[in-house]
Amino acid sequence: MKIAREEIFGPVMAVMKFDTTIVRANSSEYGLVAMKRSLINSCSELIFSL
Repeated sequence: MKIAREEIFGPVMAVMKFDTTIVRANSSEYGLVAMKRSLINSCSELIFSL
């Protein structure tokens, strides 16, 4: 999925399985940035620990 590997300009929402998302984002040649907001701290901590 091209959206997971390249820099995107503009509002975009891609829906993928979590493990697939991490693998594809980490295989990018670009320095990608993402933000996750949650009222549940344990959910945020899990994502940032990967």
